[in-house]
Amino acid sequence: GALQVGHDGHRLADALGRHYWITRAYDGREGLQKALAHPPDLILSDVMMPGMSGDRMVEALRRHPQLDDVPVVMLTAKADEELRIRLLRQQVQDYLPKPFSFQTLKETLHRVCSRPAPSAFSGAIAVTMLGEVVQLYGLANRTGRLIVQGPDGQGEIAFENGRVVDAVTH
Repeated sequence: GALQVGHDGHRLADALGRHYWITRAYDGREGLQKALAHPPDLILSDVMMPGMSGDRMVEALRRHPQLDDVPVVMLTAKADEELRIRLLRQQVQDYLPKPFSFQTLKETLHRVCSRPAPSAFSGAIAVTMLGEVVQLYGLANRTGRLIVQGPDGQGEIAFENGRVVDAVTH
């Protein structure tokens, strides 16, 4: 598959080049531009990069619907739980603290690439805890409408980037 690497280490990209078709980006801004021009199958990015950081790049990526389903794996030397949670909320599929072994990275990339792409769903589901569904929709940082049918009528909840922007009953 096509892997975009936003990282300052040439050795990592060279080693991964034996397993993936690699596009290199030397900072977050270049990574965003390259991903928009040619969406990769997966983005591997360091958090700390010159110019636009990797976490800011992910924020910008997720504003583009054509990149919404591109998985991202972040690398960082920072052991920061708050950063990890923020990245996962931004739809980063995995987060590897440095140092890590090349085998761990290969297994992580294989696992992330093997996951089915998230997709919209339609149809009826039985839910007793609507609050939990709303929280999950929000954590997925999605945009769309959730139609809710209850014994007393129907309602609709509109989300934009994981936030409730409107709710109506019919």
